[in-house]
Amino acid sequence: MLAFGCEAWTIRENDETRISAAEMRCMRCTAGCTKWDHKWNEGIMKALKTICVLEYTGKRIQNWRDHVNRMVRRRMSKQILPYAPRCG
Repeated sequence: MLAFGCEAWTIRENDETRISAAEMRCMRCTAGCTKWDHKWNEGIMKALKTICVLEYTGKRIQNWRDHVNRMVRRRMSKQILPYAPRCG
């Protein structure tokens, strides 16, 4: 549920930090250890045989872009993809 709708996310550095922290809280609980057990995050992820949520979301975003790029030109998703709002 942490990555629901991630194809439309705009992830900033602050968001990455918060998502990673939330993910590791869940992973530590799943692994049955606390933050005082002094286990490395990478070790916990490897023991649970999972990948980082940010890596997963990056793959999903790229898959969505590839999908839209294969669409015909008249599709709304294809027309909106290159949109960049003007600042100011």
